[in-house]
Amino acid sequence: MEIRVPELPFPLSWSPAPQSWPTSEDGSVRAEAPLLLGSYRGDFQFSALVAPAFGAAFDAGALIVREGPDRWLKLAFEAPPEGVPMVVSVVTRGSSDDANGA
Repeated sequence: MEIRVPELPFPLSWSPAPQSWPTSEDGSVRAEAPLLLGSYRGDFQFSALVAPAFGAAFDAGALIVREGPDRWLKLAFEAPPEGVPMVVSVVTRGSSDDANGA
């Protein structure tokens, strides 16, 4: 199923499809790592409001830009085992380098 977001210059699709996903702030998300994917060549700007439920360690909301299986980056708001949510960035060029911040 193709999903159109007016602010994006390309269509999106789920892989795999989640059981449900919200279209407004009062929706509830339960995801087992589904990805909302799109493909685009060229420049554009993107921002998103991410508000994960943080029910367990490593629950997160993330934006991922993927060029291939060993070239990608991730910006996430994640719950670590210690319990205080943090911002996590990961840059992968063959191997991954991550940074965590309060």
